[in-house]
Amino acid sequence: SERKKHRKKSPMNTFLKLIINTIYGCIASEFFSIEGSCVSSVVVGNNITARARCLAWCMAKGFFSAMSVTDGGVFDVNKVLVFKKKSLNLLEGLHRDKLSEDKVNNRHKFAKEKPLLGYELDFKNKFAHQKIIRTFGNAKELATKVKSRDKEMTIKDCVHKYCLGIIDKLAWQHLSNIFDIDIFTQNQFSFDSKNNYIKLILHSKVDYLLESIDGKKVVAFRGMDKVYNPNTDKKEINPICFELFDAIENNQAIIKEVDGERMLSLKDYQEAIRIDSNFELLPHDTVSRKKYYYSIVPLDLRHHDLKTYKNCQRDYERAKKDKNPLNVAKVRDKYLKIFNND
Repeated sequence: SERKKHRKKSPMNTFLKLIINTIYGCIASEFFSIEGSCVSSVVVGNNITARARCLAWCMAKGFFSAMSVTDGGVFDVNKVLVFKKKSLNLLEGLHRDKLSEDKVNNRHKFAKEKPLLGYELDFKNKFAHQKIIRTFGNAKELATKVKSRDKEMTIKDCVHKYCLGIIDKLAWQHLSNIFDIDIFTQNQFSFDSKNNYIKLILHSKVDYLLESIDGKKVVAFRGMDKVYNPNTDKKEINPICFELFDAIENNQAIIKEVDGERMLSLKDYQEAIRIDSNFELLPHDTVSRKKYYYSIVPLDLRHHDLKTYKNCQRDYERAKKDKNPLNVAKVRDKYLKIFNND
């Protein structure tokens, strides 16, 4: 509550965030339970984490999320789910590429898509926010927020934030209607929408590119280090990320070589010592490396059984040895066909 009084990324907001995270880290760490210090309790830590994970799971199923990372994800505000029937078995088997029980035989769906707001929302339309406010908002409440807005926020930004708050309330209510658990009945958590976007491109299960209506892009790409830009004197997203996402969008199989750094692992250190007893580096020393990124990979696929999954991983590793992006793409095609045929 105290942190919310301060604008995000402001010094006080960041300070409180670090304090809160440190306290939680101490609570959840076995290190601080030794020798009778009684600072931590892994049981308390596990329960907090488990409930947060449970909320993320409910969000994934109720919002029909395109992907989930840690405690959030990306969903289409026009395509959340309502259920005719529910069970853990049905919910666990619910995936974006398998909405109905049996599409081939045209059996009834146990879940169907609907717009969260009750109507299709187009954020490309400049009047989208006004419609949200007219339908679900409060003019006096918005006026108060605009009047007391941060100095760095324009009226347009304030309206945008207010509309995201409305979406948050409707989204929470939507999940409450689906899941009768204490997280929702007792409002044990809350969440907030970071922004609205008009484009999503996925790579594997957790790498993504999001683009807003003004052209700004948010990118997450595991293992891809930021690069220094002398013009801005800052580290920025590696341009190779955008090349890869462009290739994904156009279904082109490409490979990109990236120079980077990593910490020397204990395993690699021990192997080096066996070969050369005078090896000078130590575990966790920084070493240079080359890493290869492929636009089309099989990492986003689901598999019906563990054996198929292991076979896919084996074929993927073999295909990467030749550094041929077409061979890697063929592995994805092969196992996608296996899944669809089953």
